[in-house]
This record gives sequence, structure tokens and C-alpha cells, in this order.
Amino acid sequence: MAKYKLVYIDEQQEDADEFKDFIEMKDSESLFEVKHLLPTQTLEEMLIKVFEETPDAVISDFQLNEHIKELGYNVPYNGMELVTDFLKIRNSFPCFVMTSFATQAATASEDVNIVYIKGVLKADNKKDPKDINFLERIRIQ
Repeated sequence: MAKYKLVYIDEQQEDADEFKDFIEMKDSESLFEVKHLLPTQTLEEMLIKVFEETPDAVISDFQLNEHIKELGYNVPYNGMELVTDFLKIRNSFPCFVMTSFATQAATASEDVNIVYIKGVLKADNKKDPKDINFLERIRIQ
């Protein structure tokens, strides 16, 4: 069975590792693979990188410029801008924005339903098994 390829964009390796750990923990059938991409210096470059990966879903951090010391350069766009531009090319594609700044991200979004607080990854561990988790939301989109 083919795997679902998730592209996860974040400037922090620690957050990318946490996301990968979440997927591995929830993905009992090994249906998903995660490709972590660091944000590039331009939005155009980033879009090219994402498309080159041929993902089944795109998940981006909202504030891609929060920890630029790790990158060594400024990122002049945020995750919502990335997802919005991606959706202009691939309308209705499964895209999600993960953030610790939900109000800012939701305000910047045309669709608040794609914004998820990063804490949802930890909260999914405590949910009722009958509830749909974040990984299942990705799969059914």
C-alpha cells in the first residue's frame, strides 16, 4: 500500500522531531511518511521545494521566522502565506498550519479550519479513542 507523504515545514528541528514522533506514535499501520523541510529565503523557492516533494498533505508552522539563528537567514513569509499561495495553485489540497499563536494565525487565514494549535499533538494522546485525531483528519482530507 502506498504511503501518504506529509511535508512538514518548520525552522526548528525540535518541533519537526516532535511532529515526526507524533506521527510514528499514531500511525499504527505505517501509512504515513514525513519529510521535514526548512523554510527557504523566498516564498517562491519554498513553493518549488514543496511541489518537488509531491506531497499528499502540507503542514506548516505559522511563524517560520521565530528562530532564525538556527537557519542563519531571515524568512520573509509565514506559514499561512505559504499555504495560501500553495492553495492558489492546488485548490482544495489538504493543508494545515500548526502554531502556538492560534489567534494570529486564524486572523491571517481565509479558512480558520486549517489552523491547529501545536498542543493538539499532545492532546491527542489523552482523547477518547472514538474521537478523530489530527492524523486521521489529515488522512481523510
